[in-house]
Amino acid sequence: MRLPLILCTGVFALALAACGEETVDVPEATDAAAVPADAAGAATAPAPASTQPIDVVQIGANEVQVGTSVDATQAATGAKAVYALGDTVHASIDTRAHPGAMATVYWTDNNGMSQKIEKKAMTGDHVAFAFSRADGMKPGKYSVGIDVDNVPVGLADFKVQ
Repeated sequence: MRLPLILCTGVFALALAACGEETVDVPEATDAAAVPADAAGAATAPAPASTQPIDVVQIGANEVQVGTSVDATQAATGAKAVYALGDTVHASIDTRAHPGAMATVYWTDNNGMSQKIEKKAMTGDHVAFAFSRADGMKPGKYSVGIDVDNVPVGLADFKVQ
């Protein structure tokens, strides 16, 4: 029983190292007599000494602004409930919380099909992106999502008729 535990521990440590992740301290194998038992006599694993914090990505409902134009600070303005087939839809995010970062926008249709992907350096007060089609957009629902340095920061939906 001791050999599989040691082998499993070694494989786990190698897998973490191969992925480029931080290594964690893995307790050494112990004799079965030293492992605590529950009331029924079954061996129980000791609780970890500490836990690592988990990174959580916060997606702000209002982080992405959508509209028909941009103002002098590059913020999207003129939000509408429904956009026309020939409209240009603008999306922007505030750059002040992410100075010097790279923003990527993803425009998708209601089927989840990518319509346009674009990257821009975040300078000024806002970074703005535009989406339109020379032959007009197709009617339906669309989404625009923006990542900052490959971390999602917001998502907005809009409708075209």
